[in-house]
Amino acid sequence: MYQSTKNGGENKRRTVNGCFGDGINKSILAADEAVYSDARLGIDMGGTNIKFAVVCGKTPVYKTKIKSPKTIEDIIDVITEKIFKFKKEYNIKFVGVGVPGEVRNGLISTDNLPFDKFPFEKVLSERAGMIVTVDNDANCAALGELAFGSTKDCENIILVTLGTGIGGGIILNRRVCHSNNNMGELGHIIIQAEGGRKCICGQSGCWERYCSATALIKEAKRTASKNKESVLYALMCKNGDMTGEVFFEAIDKGCTVAERVYRRYIKYLARGIESLANIFGPDVIVLAGGITEQGDKILKPLKAELKKDVRIEISSLQSDAGALGAAMM
Repeated sequence: MYQSTKNGGENKRRTVNGCFGDGINKSILAADEAVYSDARLGIDMGGTNIKFAVVCGKTPVYKTKIKSPKTIEDIIDVITEKIFKFKKEYNIKFVGVGVPGEVRNGLISTDNLPFDKFPFEKVLSERAGMIVTVDNDANCAALGELAFGSTKDCENIILVTLGTGIGGGIILNRRVCHSNNNMGELGHIIIQAEGGRKCICGQSGCWERYCSATALIKEAKRTASKNKESVLYALMCKNGDMTGEVFFEAIDKGCTVAERVYRRYIKYLARGIESLANIFGPDVIVLAGGITEQGDKILKPLKAELKKDVRIEISSLQSDAGALGAAMM
């Protein structure tokens, strides 16, 4: 954590090097107060952690995270405290916040945080004494990829997050696409029109029912339980439950049952990506989420399955993208 000292510039240099390592552009740290004249704070609110990133110009200079409090008042208090801290240390001029849920006219509603049409933007702006801008966290993550990821050369980006569900952000002509009706619910593309799995949205056959991390683990567990002689089932029993680690260990061990599940997963993942490519015509589609840490285990079979020439990349920022993008709103 940052600790203020009389030798502020030297302390900031140590902080940046400790947080970002050799990847930081150290040229921005050549001066002290002048360096932070255009500093921006990005905040990524999650159900488990709240992440903070300070960006000066187009260079990240500091990041940290804290555990997410449970109540609205505690969340507001801790974020306000951090804003004041960063205003003092970095002279920030802008605050952007990404939240996991619906954002309409500054009102937020989230499933994993205690907000229901709460005037978050207004309340936090008043408490912080400066303008605070709020957007959906997937939009912020897409902005982060645009500004700091391996796709900085692109004008049009689709970010697809594979997690509990499937989320995403859409960047066209280097601008986030917004609407008044939840644009960007990528997980609800229909990929199985007849006999598809029921979705909480009321439809059947939604992409996230087949290709979210949750869906993969659920299908792996169901299939393992039907094939009790398999390596997948043995590993599941040994672990006590099915997890992503268990599933990919079975893949590594050459389990044919796990490989069968994975082939279906990749097939459905490809169909959804092709739909996005046909609808939006992006320069690149970026995949993020814990499952994408498998790297070429996903990219290689996915590219082989795609019937359309689409540039696919795995996020180079992963969980840092949201806070970094929030700073760039």
